[in-house]
Amino acid sequence: MKILYVHIGTPKTGTSTLQHFLIKNRNQLEQKGVFYPIWNGPQTAGGGEDAVDGNFGWITRNSIVCEEKKSRMLSLFEKHDVVLLSTENIWLEVQDKGEFFNKLKNYYTDVTIKVIVYLRKQVDYLESQYRECIRVGNHTISVKECLDSDNNVIKFIREKGCNYYQELASIAQVVGKENLLVRPYEKIQFKNGNLIDDFLSLLAINEEDGFILTSNYNFSMSNRTLELKRLMNAVDTCESKKMNELFYDILMKNDFKNIGVDGKVAHFKSQLKEIDRDEFMKKFEKENRNIAIEYLDKENECLFEEEATECEEVSTEELLEQSIRTFTAINIQLHEQFESENFKLREALLKLEKEIISINLEVKEEISKLDDKHRHELETLEKKLMNKQAELDAIKNGYSWKITAPLRKIRRLIVKNK
Repeated sequence: MKILYVHIGTPKTGTSTLQHFLIKNRNQLEQKGVFYPIWNGPQTAGGGEDAVDGNFGWITRNSIVCEEKKSRMLSLFEKHDVVLLSTENIWLEVQDKGEFFNKLKNYYTDVTIKVIVYLRKQVDYLESQYRECIRVGNHTISVKECLDSDNNVIKFIREKGCNYYQELASIAQVVGKENLLVRPYEKIQFKNGNLIDDFLSLLAINEEDGFILTSNYNFSMSNRTLELKRLMNAVDTCESKKMNELFYDILMKNDFKNIGVDGKVAHFKSQLKEIDRDEFMKKFEKENRNIAIEYLDKENECLFEEEATECEEVSTEELLEQSIRTFTAINIQLHEQFESENFKLREALLKLEKEIISINLEVKEEISKLDDKHRHELETLEKKLMNKQAELDAIKNGYSWKITAPLRKIRRLIVKNK
């Protein structure tokens, strides 16, 4: 039996962590009977290692129906019976997922397609996406405002990213509910409390030694850091890219100690109070219950089971403390950078001064050579002058010059009287 597993996210459910794990353990997976190809499309940058494009992002570029893509898809099963592909782009970019998987299904006649999808509690998903907007962009609204804001980015996240049931239904209609592997993105519901073990179990692989573990990726900012970055984003004279280049590493430095490892969920403390979180989640009660029943066969009809994420509000004192730490660190970094650049300039100046001294010596030497040449020429001319003067004196003192003196005198008088 040939099986194609397609992992489609969703966003903010450890996709980068999983893809790094898969790329580092290709050989081990293949030994277990699962082939994870390294596939980069012509319009995909870094797929498989550095982005949620994974090894399958290229399939969402342009049209899925073309001979090149069909040929690549069919070649997957020439040597393997079980293949794993991964990309968030299907969830993010494909509007009609049922149509997409129907076209994908038409590539094969003897392959079962199984779709893997992790779902995060909608309020956590919204808040996580909000944090990303603050981290990488110039957004300045508060998380409380984004719950009912018409901001286009947040509105898109709310309308397109949180309606899980509708999206799952369109996929299940094509591949079948039994082949849609839905998992809640909660540590309490993971196998062994671990995302990697949970994912491997979906591939019918028991956790064993021999796999190379990877750290968590896409780290979350602390609330203090996030609030400071939100306020910094209000500086409209600074581009978001430049802002992040200047401050991101420093902003995150104090938060690294809170990062989860080994693929575990990187929990963060919410900025929302429990009453606000509950109010937002009421919008999804019915569809979440249907997902729990239809795809997970849960008797308690509860899709998400973890207790409410702890709320942590940032006080003025904490924000001031974080600001002082951050800007002190940036000043130290700038000072060190200045000192480094200053040292380089001093080194360059000393080198230039040495070069100038060397050039001056060469010039003086050339001038000295030039003076010697001129002096020799002058002496030669002086000798010629002296010789000519001697010849002239010899002529004037000669007998012929003296005897013809009266004739020259008469000639001068004639010339004068003309």
